[in-house]
Amino acid sequence: MSIITPSSTRPSSQRPSSSQGSSVRSPRSPWSALSARFAGRGYLAVRRTAAALVGAACLFGALQGMPAHRALAAPAAASPAAPATSAYGVHILDSDGGERQAKAPLSTWTSGPTVSNDLASTGDFFKLNTTRASDLHARAASDGASASIGSGTYQLRDRPAVTFSNLQATCTRDGGTEVSFDKLAVDGVSIINAGAMDKGYTYDLPDSIWGTTQLHVAERTTGADGSTSVTALRIEAEAGSSEIWRVQLGVVNCAPLPNRRRIRPSRASPSPVRRARR
Repeated sequence: MSIITPSSTRPSSQRPSSSQGSSVRSPRSPWSALSARFAGRGYLAVRRTAAALVGAACLFGALQGMPAHRALAAPAAASPAAPATSAYGVHILDSDGGERQAKAPLSTWTSGPTVSNDLASTGDFFKLNTTRASDLHARAASDGASASIGSGTYQLRDRPAVTFSNLQATCTRDGGTEVSFDKLAVDGVSIINAGAMDKGYTYDLPDSIWGTTQLHVAERTTGADGSTSVTALRIEAEAGSSEIWRVQLGVVNCAPLPNRRRIRPSRASPSPVRRARR
């Protein structure tokens, strides 16, 4: 027996005519619209988008594992400017080169007002060694530096005592220097050489079981940058022998003034006269 299909229905295999398509077409889902959109762009466009996403993810992961100083390198901080002038009263190094007495009182000047520091006195550090000074003053300013010690007694083990009073050392930024003592004696005998005070001189203490010891008086040195250093008195023993190796007393340093170009006052000059062309 045959089955007759009503004319209002039709098999799914048959396509509707163009006149009927709008009345029977089912609504499209969002997913199908998105798929069609990507299909319109093409397969290569999708691959490029995916590759870009993967590359960005890899770069982020690499930056996360990279040290901070390599990922974002901060600019190097500028080193502080060296003092233009400085001064201190005393500095002592032990036999191994260690700092037994730090530079004191220490004054350094770079800019601004004058810097001044005072120290009432210093004491002994080792038995059988005397390292005493009183009324120490250090000044550093734009025009120069000065150091002074009211009085002092320094005696290294098994060597005669070195005594002095009113020690003065100064330097100016134009290269001037000066050193003076009211008294400078070894075992009570004066060793002041007034004629050599401008250039400096040395004095040898008697030899001892600890080797040689020298006094450097009014010592001056010039740095590679043109700075001038003055040490009123340096007691220098042999390194590694007894407890004290070096004593520096009344030290000043002055950097030279920066080169300044002289500007001459301008003179009014007549304006040039142009000749008329013929």
